[in-house]
Amino acid sequence: MILTITPNPMMERTYPVQTHNPGTNQRVENPIRQVTGKGLNVSRALTDLGLESKALLPCNDFAWGFVGPIVAEEAFETIQVQGPPGFRAGFVVVTPNGKSTAYYEDGLSWNPAMVQGFLSSIEENVRGLSPDLVVLAGSLPPGAPVDLYARICAICSAAKIPVALDAVGPALTMALQEGALLAKINLDEFTETFGRTPVHDHEFADALNDLRDRYSVKACAVTAGSGAAFFAFEEGTYRAVPPEVPVRNPVGSGDSLLAGWLLAHSKGLGPEESVRSAMAAGTANAERMTVAVLDAIRVQELKGQVMIAAIDKQQ
Repeated sequence: MILTITPNPMMERTYPVQTHNPGTNQRVENPIRQVTGKGLNVSRALTDLGLESKALLPCNDFAWGFVGPIVAEEAFETIQVQGPPGFRAGFVVVTPNGKSTAYYEDGLSWNPAMVQGFLSSIEENVRGLSPDLVVLAGSLPPGAPVDLYARICAICSAAKIPVALDAVGPALTMALQEGALLAKINLDEFTETFGRTPVHDHEFADALNDLRDRYSVKACAVTAGSGAAFFAFEEGTYRAVPPEVPVRNPVGSGDSLLAGWLLAHSKGLGPEESVRSAMAAGTANAERMTVAVLDAIRVQELKGQVMIAAIDKQQ
């Protein structure tokens, strides 16, 4: 079982529109309502792929009265833990050509007592559930300490449970110092965090392997725009390009990619199969309007269409 933790979840609405015209009134037919956040999205995608997952959701009883009935409709279990008295909100406007415009709130501010209660809940659930792996993903809420993920990594390390990370900035680097199985980040976040903007294949290979060596992370990936992604393992480094598909909504594709990668890891698959699984899951998400809702059969169909090339570090 994979346990996901999302410190800054969101009540999200997806609005499919024919055109996005700022300054006008527009009718939205069939809006989609989901409770989202990177960890929650990973749990949703993992469940659709056939792997058991549970999600920890921080909120107090008042907030749970609103979101509890929504997450109860999910196929995975969502566990309430200590958190703020409400939720951040967000909405995404999606046009027929697959272009999305997102508006996200920062979320409610946390105080030290809230942080301590959250960490105590995490420790209790990690020990009680004994997951095979823990996923820490998403932005930190205002007021949360920058080392929040590092503290959770320390809890998992003490329980001998590996961690997968999808974060940015000091929250990521401090967590990596505690040790991680794998890490995934997009190119903009990579530049913000490490001050490097790889362009050529060998530059990606150098940057990712430097990251692996510096933090002793087993594997890492950077999604680099235009669908391409780079993966570095102990066995080798790869550039992957997904198949071309009609894009309906790209939101959640990175989270679905991580889910596909974790699925392959759970099966003990090698690097190339792991890359195919990750890229296929991310692509399958983009074909749908919903966030991180996958068709496992479609993911299998797309795996064979992923283009992979091994790359070397610069000599």
